[in-house]
Amino acid sequence: MLDVPSPTADGESVELTCSYDLQDDKLYSVKWYKNGFEFYRYVPKDWPPAQFLKMAGIKGDVSRSDANRVYLKYVDLNSAGKYRCEISAEAPSFNTAAAEKEMQVYVLPSEGPRVESSRNEYKPGDIVVANCTSAKSKPPAKLNWYINDESRNNEQEIEFSTTLHADGLEMSSLSLRFRALAKHFKNGVMVLKCTS
Repeated sequence: MLDVPSPTADGESVELTCSYDLQDDKLYSVKWYKNGFEFYRYVPKDWPPAQFLKMAGIKGDVSRSDANRVYLKYVDLNSAGKYRCEISAEAPSFNTAAAEKEMQVYVLPSEGPRVESSRNEYKPGDIVVANCTSAKSKPPAKLNWYINDESRNNEQEIEFSTTLHADGLEMSSLSLRFRALAKHFKNGVMVLKCTS
């Protein structure tokens, strides 16, 4: 049985576990792969038995890793991918078993969304144009507009877009356009709010 925590947040440390039953066989090796490339092996007859191989996104802690688990420190976007655990028995059987699971790494926005509007004040009859932009994240932030703490309705035009940056993170943008009506003002005030 294979356990790969997913999703996990950027900067967290995770433990991947691989449980198996060799029955009467003896363990020859346990090898771990990310996207088809080996990054960790445990061979009881080698010294030391546990070894990490250099790979982007893999910062292993050999003192906390063994034949059943691999401990990764400070995962980042490069840590995301398909993880495979492969167990091999010694002679005479040479039996091999493997399991594979995906790990996703999320990067949360570093701050709340920023709201920009063409004007600071509006009155009934004005066309309200506003834009909400999130900080960079992965996956892109889901944005929502509120007018006086009420979710916007279908009367308002809305346009959503994302921008992909070179670091693999994305910024979300949600624009809002509508004609301000008397019902949008409570005690003479209209409050626009955007959340992610």
